[in-house]
Amino acid sequence: MNSLPPDQREALEKARRHFGRCWKSELGYCWERASYPVELRDVEADLQRIRNTIGRRGLYRLK
Repeated sequence: MNSLPPDQREALEKARRHFGRCWKSELGYCWERASYPVELRDVEADLQRIRNTIGRRGLYRLK
């Protein structure tokens, strides 16, 4: 996650807090639908950029 810009790291952290334990799976599901819960709408653009940059495989490699 260190290679991502600070705003994208913050977006991932917000998604992690929102989804909890299975956050990567839940975020991956949001990526498939290109739809996010209302609580994540303010970071939706950052999450889409992350999806376009690292993809789902990259998401699961994050620590």
